[in-house]
Amino acid sequence: MAEDAAEKMTSKEYDSKIEKLRKIRIELGDKLAKELIPKDIFECAKKHPAYFKLIDSIRIIASDCWSVQVPTSNRVPVLCVDYFRVTKDEYEQAREIKTKIERNIQAKQQLHDRISDTLVALKTSEKVAKEFPEAIPFLDLQEKCLPALKIDDLRDMFKNK
Repeated sequence: MAEDAAEKMTSKEYDSKIEKLRKIRIELGDKLAKELIPKDIFECAKKHPAYFKLIDSIRIIASDCWSVQVPTSNRVPVLCVDYFRVTKDEYEQAREIKTKIERNIQAKQQLHDRISDTLVALKTSEKVAKEFPEAIPFLDLQEKCLPALKIDDLRDMFKNK
């Protein structure tokens, strides 16, 4: 019961933020792919799908790096691009969005754990109602017991919403 309530409460707080950042990251990836991959490549991939690997992301790199070329016994007409060169600003933008998503996921998990621990420590629905009433709408109160902490700052987080 505590886990379910914590999940509902943290989802309300973080899921829309994380989803918004993911959409921004996808928009950036779409923009970069459109700018960096020639139209002819897309047309060729449609005509000859057996020669192309389709993936749902692009790899980018902002600075020079070494690459390794491996010879083959026959010529292989396969498009093989591991990464795309972009400006440092584009790279930093992509990295920053990824970092923000990771931080929000981590913050959501920390809040989830704190809410769950708090509800478990309060043990009964009566104590929850008294000490952490913001959690009541998220609880299934068919059970009377939950498997007194200082949680004023946690309560305040949900009062301001």
